[in-house]
Amino acid sequence: MLGQLTLARGGRGRAEAGDLYGLPVLLARTDPEGLWGIRRLRRAGTDLRRAGVLRVLVPRGFQGWGLWEGLGLRRIETEHFLRAQALPLALGALERRGTAPDRATVALRGG
Repeated sequence: MLGQLTLARGGRGRAEAGDLYGLPVLLARTDPEGLWGIRRLRRAGTDLRRAGVLRVLVPRGFQGWGLWEGLGLRRIETEHFLRAQALPLALGALERRGTAPDRATVALRGG
């Protein structure tokens, strides 16, 4: 299973089932600021790891890898991930628009 970290004011670091453009993920929302920031980051990483997550999508500039790598979590290289998941992501986008895949043409492009 994939994990996803989002930084959110008031986030407590608990992991819960989520959805990322049609892909199932385990989502952890945490607020890394303040006195308890490191503890919330550790709790988020621990919850993800206990649920079987090995690879995690994180926001750009995430600074907690020293802590999370010690828990056995690894970052997902975004470019390779998007290439590998292009088909399920495109099918999920068509479904959200209510378009049947056999009636659509999809062009994938990126910077």
